[in-house]
Amino acid sequence: MHNHLLETIQNIWIQQLTGDPSSEELHNLLIPTDYNGVAVYEESSHAALFNHLKDSFPLCCRLVGESFWYALLHQYIKTHPSKEYDINAYGGSLPLFIETFEPAKTVPSLIELSEIEWHWHILSLMSPVRPFNFEAFSRLDEADFQSLRFHLTPNLKIIQSQFPIYQIWEMNYFELDKEINLNEPGESIVLYQKENVPCIMLINEEERLFLEYLLKPLPWHQIATLLNEYMNTNRLSEILTKSMSYQWINQFTMEAV
Repeated sequence: MHNHLLETIQNIWIQQLTGDPSSEELHNLLIPTDYNGVAVYEESSHAALFNHLKDSFPLCCRLVGESFWYALLHQYIKTHPSKEYDINAYGGSLPLFIETFEPAKTVPSLIELSEIEWHWHILSLMSPVRPFNFEAFSRLDEADFQSLRFHLTPNLKIIQSQFPIYQIWEMNYFELDKEINLNEPGESIVLYQKENVPCIMLINEEERLFLEYLLKPLPWHQIATLLNEYMNTNRLSEILTKSMSYQWINQFTMEAV
């Protein structure tokens, strides 16, 4: 690309060196302006963070409307400057900010919806997790079950809400025209990745307890004993099979007894 300004400055500089016309013309070309590079960078950075958050939390925007949500995002960016090298890592503290943002207290379900959206964002960036190895599992004998331990798929998240949170997510995700009674019983959901796809599922109380107990660093036989207080063996077996199938559990190990 031909740079006319650079060429002009070079010609004037040559003229000055050869004793030709004065350097006033060169001085005028190089005189400092009121351009504030720091301010422009800050505005550009703010805009980039805003667009990233806007794209990462579309359902929250639908729930409360653009004016409210955009004002909230601008305030968050001002009070929580980015310290992340990767812009995709920015926004994890937004649910906590919403919890303390006074105008958002009129929409209490917004906190949990933002948690769902942020975790959905995290799952969408993950590499595919390996599926459960049913072949290796089928080779275990009865003695192995004393040291068997199941592991939940990486970044699986359980949310127990006092609100019908799955209905709220569903309404905004599919843009349904419906009203939700926030006085309905609360719901529990699980967020996870199956292969390379982020997933969300409504779970019942037994399934929630099952998944939360698997977070404990205990072998399976101890987990099963604890869960027998809440469900019989047949029901426990059903949930275990479902957890393997849906990839809530994606691996097992043999722990030292």
